[in-house]
Amino acid sequence: MEKHVSRNLIDARPLTRDEIDCLIAGVVAKTREHPLIVRGAGVRAAIAVKQIAHGYRLLHGVVTRGAIKKAALVALPHRIVPSPEAGKRSDEIIREIVQEVVFGIRSLEYGDPFKDHKKKPPAETETKQTLIEELLAFQHNEYRGTTRLHNLHADYIRRADSGESVQPGKLDYDSLKALVQNLESDGFLAFGKEGDGFRLKGAVITYLMRRVLKNSHYKTGSGAHKGQHIEKASVRRYQRGDASRDVSPRHTLRRLVHTGKQPGMISAEDIRCFERIPPENRDIVICIDSSESMRESNRVVFAKIAAAAMAAAAIQHGARVGIVLFSNTADCAAPLTKNGHLITDGLLNVHTGSYTNIGAGIRKSREMLLKKNRANRKQAIIISDGLPNISDGEQSSCRDTAAGHAEMHTFSRNFGTGKGIQQNAHNDSTHVATMFKNLNAAHSALREVQKSQRRAIETSFIYIGDRDGIGKTFSQKAARMGGGSFLSVDNIPDLPGKALGLVS
Repeated sequence: MEKHVSRNLIDARPLTRDEIDCLIAGVVAKTREHPLIVRGAGVRAAIAVKQIAHGYRLLHGVVTRGAIKKAALVALPHRIVPSPEAGKRSDEIIREIVQEVVFGIRSLEYGDPFKDHKKKPPAETETKQTLIEELLAFQHNEYRGTTRLHNLHADYIRRADSGESVQPGKLDYDSLKALVQNLESDGFLAFGKEGDGFRLKGAVITYLMRRVLKNSHYKTGSGAHKGQHIEKASVRRYQRGDASRDVSPRHTLRRLVHTGKQPGMISAEDIRCFERIPPENRDIVICIDSSESMRESNRVVFAKIAAAAMAAAAIQHGARVGIVLFSNTADCAAPLTKNGHLITDGLLNVHTGSYTNIGAGIRKSREMLLKKNRANRKQAIIISDGLPNISDGEQSSCRDTAAGHAEMHTFSRNFGTGKGIQQNAHNDSTHVATMFKNLNAAHSALREVQKSQRRAIETSFIYIGDRDGIGKTFSQKAARMGGGSFLSVDNIPDLPGKALGLVS
């Protein structure tokens, strides 16, 4: 009894600011170590918990461990992504972490959850992951859904002859066949009746997504705009019956400063609350560039993994997700759905071309989003590595030289062209024609962004490539015009982890 009373006294004791910061940091750090979480919380999450805790201080005069628990349960569950095999809701996992960090009570349901989380995966698992990535890239490059084993073997031989490092087992046909058949037994692919051809299954995307996110060490929210994920449409006055989780400490404090009141003088009229939009009323189309340039560094593979990760996170929050693949043209790979298997299967559809028709991708995304449930919040997310270089109905002929020089100046001012481009444009008619082609394609894509924005569709861009590339400048401008977020990724393996910030 005495011990129980002592525990209650500790839980009810007011915390100092340093203790509050320490406990919040500890809870957030544990979310990034937990074996049942593939994406933990970050700095923004810690700030949100602290703001809510400060709201409790304004309301009750003190912050206790119980207040930290309530703040964490409000701010963190929707900011983490549990692994598919977790078998628990986000709030249940957060509650267990808070019990351990804040109250020193460890859950014994599955032993020590942090005991072996830093162990390096066995070499066999790493080999399997590498082989699956290579198969996915090879299938994409072959322009067909069915992969021939002898073609795959010939490709490994070619790569070895060109000086690339290839595992010896992949250079022997029988050994390679055994490796692929092991993947078939794992449910990752299926051989056809002819025996030599096989098709990958959506399970390969899910497997790679789990592996990549588990090994990802990116900073949550890096490269993202402020307010990247906002499920709060507006702020209003407090109404009787509002829950504490709806209170906005920042807007309430702003109200107090504006009126000149002290915290002790706060009244119900001064409290501001968020008017939330239900997350399930959201439709998202992820639009992936599958042009020839996306083959470099397996960009298209990681783009598909990122799309699967975003789709899984959005579906978990009740949203519908669709997939569009574009190159010369754009096609729907998966309609709007809450079925994750349809998404991963759709991501295996091969749609490859030489050009990058971003405008067609945006238009196809808009058509899908406006097909039904127009009252839902609409979002299109474009993943690309460059500037549009083709548009529907473009004019291939070049204008007269004087007009060309003026347009090149406008192109340079709006998008940036790098050193010496304008001088080369004056001297090289071929280069001028290419620049006009890109200019027309860029303007066409921006017009599609504006059309989507007028139909209340938010367009966000994920740019893969050089930090100072012209494609990045275009993507930034398009994201601003579309009222969405912009994310730049130069380290390709970081793409899936960082992309999650746009939907969760």
